Amino acid sequence: MYDCTRAAVPFLLEIAAGDAPGRDGVLELLGSIGGSGDAPATAAVAAATPVFLGLIADPDAGVREGALRALAACGSRSAEIVPALRRRLADEPDADVRRTIVEVRAGLGEDPRRLHEIVDGAGDPGTRLAALAAVARTYPAPARRALALIDELVAGAPAPRARDERPATPTLIGNLRALTAGETGGRRVPELGDLVHGLGRELGDRAAQRVELAEGLLRAPDRERRIDGLRAAGGLTRALRGPYGDVVTLVGERLADPEPRVAGAAVGVLEDLFALAAPAADDLAAFLEAAPRARRYPEDRREGWVDTYASGPPSVGGALKALARLGDARALPMLREVLEWDEPPPDLGWAIGALGEAAAGLVPLIRRRLTDLPAVSGYDRPRDGLAWALSTFGPAAAEAVPELVALLRAAPGSNVHHALRRLGPAAPEAVPVLRGLLDGTTRDGLDAARTLWAIEGDAGAVLPVLLAGLDEPATPAIEGLAALGPAGRPAAGRLRELMASGDTGPGAAWPRLHAAEAVWRTEGEVAGVLPVLRAVWAENVHTRVHVAGVLGEMGTDAREAAPLLEDELGRTWRHTHSPHGGSSSHDVDRDEKLLAACDSALRSVTR
Repeated sequence: MYDCTRAAVPFLLEIAAGDAPGRDGVLELLGSIGGSGDAPATAAVAAATPVFLGLIADPDAGVREGALRALAACGSRSAEIVPALRRRLADEPDADVRRTIVEVRAGLGEDPRRLHEIVDGAGDPGTRLAALAAVARTYPAPARRALALIDELVAGAPAPRARDERPATPTLIGNLRALTAGETGGRRVPELGDLVHGLGRELGDRAAQRVELAEGLLRAPDRERRIDGLRAAGGLTRALRGPYGDVVTLVGERLADPEPRVAGAAVGVLEDLFALAAPAADDLAAFLEAAPRARRYPEDRREGWVDTYASGPPSVGGALKALARLGDARALPMLREVLEWDEPPPDLGWAIGALGEAAAGLVPLIRRRLTDLPAVSGYDRPRDGLAWALSTFGPAAAEAVPELVALLRAAPGSNVHHALRRLGPAAPEAVPVLRGLLDGTTRDGLDAARTLWAIEGDAGAVLPVLLAGLDEPATPAIEGLAALGPAGRPAAGRLRELMASGDTGPGAAWPRLHAAEAVWRTEGEVAGVLPVLRAVWAENVHTRVHVAGVLGEMGTDAREAAPLLEDELGRTWRHTHSPHGGSSSHDVDRDEKLLAACDSALRSVTR
């Protein structure tokens, strides 16, 4: 929202009330402005409620739809809007607009009993589905009802809608149009995806109902419902904890679907499940055996081992990542072959590292690639990824110490240090280079101190560097002092200050967490540390895996944290779930790791 946005509202309203073309888009824009939360704009849009109500019977369906979107932002006038929309529903000839009427009524606080009446009435199935989505949390057996309505909707659908064949344009709207055409082209019921998404959202934590909905769609005979079922399955597994073996098995079976969009949607679900994708392991392996080595995205919808693009570097394909993230050795020959390519994907190292010690046989090849890969300006992601892979191989990675030391001299990434720390005393060749990098004022210098300690344990060499780094940048210095344990006791006073910092919020939680951990590791104090651990747990959900690990190490000294751990283990929602949407490809894995860490910590603190 800008000053010019607010200033434009009266002119947009004048356009909406006239007869110029493009009024539908103007009305939707007004709805967006009115729903922005900006008080002056919201008030100005709400004041135009009579204008919008006058347009819900306009001859143009697009205008009627736009007027409804604008009315959705006029919550302060719901007492006059909702009755008008009740009356309009019976006369509205367009099925899409009827669904929007129901959605807007629900959003403006319509009596749930009236929405139940629509679900159980004789209206078209799409309108009844929209009403069901609005009352899904309270409707009895909503999944069964939804699947029946979806069957009815699909059975009565017209022929597939033609794909938008307008020429592509190098603009934002052109790209959006191409994406939309790819999603809806050839579908008989393009609106079904939004309806299913709305049902999943409104079902919330009714996990059994969401499972029934997803499984019913996954078993459907047509690709449209299968794709929507796959998206429902993805949304379910990302949001809620639970045993999903049957759902994942069905997702894996969809990999064999002859329609590339179905198989691609299945890959999209499985690549984010990590260990939970195990029931689909055989399907993934068979799928990859028949898949091409590379595909050009987005033109080629058939999944390959690697995705290539018109611009930018390639990336490891979702199916290969999914199999590697399972730790399945069947991914190893494919990863080895890709690693031999002249320019392998920059993210290949992380896929290899997912296999852990099972991929240790790649050490000789990784050593060669660390040497002969093309030079990179700036952050060397390909080599940093391969360093990460080496960090997961255990003692076998010691053969690659010369190449890791060469990276230290060139441009050390964080994973080079990580790999050397994991090797510890097995990497003495790195000591001279690390000593030359020691510097308490830079991240590289502090990383060098931490790595040097892991290799030779010389507190006299690293303690002054870490103490100097406690001002800026503080976090790597704090982490280094925590690793020193009792040898870091000279920093205790400053660490206590950082632990007690009044800074709050998600970003400030990490330094306080690391400071609290360092106080415990250097001095063994628990009483002053536990309140900080509980506080950062509440402030930033992303700290919880780390906090649970520390609590587990504290053992029975942290007994009073048992209720915190029990509460987390009893939650239905994944700890990273946000009611406002948004997710990360690692959310499921992180949450499963949190559950394992909490279970282990609870046994440790209560034993």
